[in-house]
Amino acid sequence: MKSSISIGQISDGIVNFIRRFHLLIYTLTVVIGVAVAVFQLNGLMTEQSPAGNGGGTAASSFDKDTIDRINNFNTADSDQDTFSLPSGRINPLVD
Repeated sequence: MKSSISIGQISDGIVNFIRRFHLLIYTLTVVIGVAVAVFQLNGLMTEQSPAGNGGGTAASSFDKDTIDRINNFNTADSDQDTFSLPSGRINPLVD
């Protein structure tokens, strides 16, 4: 005689499968979801911007004022210290 498969047996098989492998299913779902999100964000960041949109290019030249300000910076070994604490305050880092 032919044995038939009932709906109860199918649902019991699915429930047993999920009960046995629920941690693996959850972990794979999370890992695949994070991987898809990373690839989509990577695609957005590397996507070329349309022409005429500014392009996000930085200026590669300095004007005269910027060069003068850079040249006026003090080096670490210079003795031109102009910093002074306000009156009534002490520096806790000094012996």
